[in-house]
Amino acid sequence: LAMLDLLIAAHRNNEINDEGIREEVDTFMFRGHDTTALAICYSIMLLAEHKEIQDRARAEVKDVLKENGGKLNLSVLQNLFYLERCIKETLRLYPSVPRISRKVEKDIKLSKYQILFYVNRRILLDTLLL
Repeated sequence: LAMLDLLIAAHRNNEINDEGIREEVDTFMFRGHDTTALAICYSIMLLAEHKEIQDRARAEVKDVLKENGGKLNLSVLQNLFYLERCIKETLRLYPSVPRISRKVEKDIKLSKYQILFYVNRRILLDTLLL
């Protein structure tokens, strides 16, 4: 289902109100635009700084376009494996959300280690350090 369909279904089930729907749409429309634009800028910057990688990505695009008569569609884009890896590396180096805040609701156990935080406190996860 599309995002708006999910929000409407949640509204019908009294899981979200009109204000909540507006906030979700604003988030996806405006904040999503900024993060996408930044990811594109950083991708272009990194490709410009690494000519050999840029050449390989360009060659892949040319080959895939040639195989498909110069047409682009979703299935063609899914065949750009090297370019996808370049974009993912850009997002790893320059994440659109470098920090995540979470509320602790219970004790956390990772592997064999018990991590104790105060319940109902917020912790800040820095994704750049992961």
